[in-house]
Amino acid sequence: MLTTVVLAFLLATPDEGPANLIPRLEHAVVLASVEQLEQCRQALLAEAGRSAGREGGMARYNLAYVEWRLYDLSLANRVSSERGQTYLKDAEKLLQKVVADDPGNAEAHALLSTVYGQEIGTSMWKGMTLGPKASWSIDTAMKLARDNPRVALQAGVGAWYTPKMFGGGMDKAEKELRRAEALFARQPADAPWPNWGRLDILAWMGQLLAAKGDRPGARAYYHRALESEPDYVWVRDVLLPALDKPARKK
Repeated sequence: MLTTVVLAFLLATPDEGPANLIPRLEHAVVLASVEQLEQCRQALLAEAGRSAGREGGMARYNLAYVEWRLYDLSLANRVSSERGQTYLKDAEKLLQKVVADDPGNAEAHALLSTVYGQEIGTSMWKGMTLGPKASWSIDTAMKLARDNPRVALQAGVGAWYTPKMFGGGMDKAEKELRRAEALFARQPADAPWPNWGRLDILAWMGQLLAAKGDRPGARAYYHRALESEPDYVWVRDVLLPALDKPARKK
């Protein structure tokens, strides 16, 4: 039987306002549903097209956020690489427009840094040009809103994938991820949008502990995520089962 949330999503019209759309797109992220996120994307395309000023900036941020999530799912679901790259490039262009119009938008700077980092992952040659851009974007976000939990989260994830010689490394990643966890704990659950990341930090903290060899600790974080969202596909179907696989011999 379809849940009320999913049924409401399927019955939604493309012109429904963002206030009602945001909860459904976040539920689509939990379900790892490309189809449902694509429907959100179509609604947000319409919203971004008719919005201007600061409202337009938020509409473009929301659309970029969905494009970014769709890129991640395209990798997990092995969607064509060309389609995945389109999602990522679209997110980049949207966020560049947001920060050009509103240089003080820490949320957009942080997400743009993440997008740049993922683009680097598609080609080693992109690191020379996008690496400095990714660093500048997250540094700018930190200067603007160091105590924003999503800024700390994305700084930590970025450090995870950045070699220590370039300012990253696991020690820095752990510091920022633990700081993000503390910041999320202090932020009200019903904080105004953007307020995503509460599940992400649990998933990343679990991966951090798993990487350090602490499987019981990682499992505890994953179970916390599933207590909050039992249908959280990334944790339930990917990360948690990975803990049960034999450790690779060094």
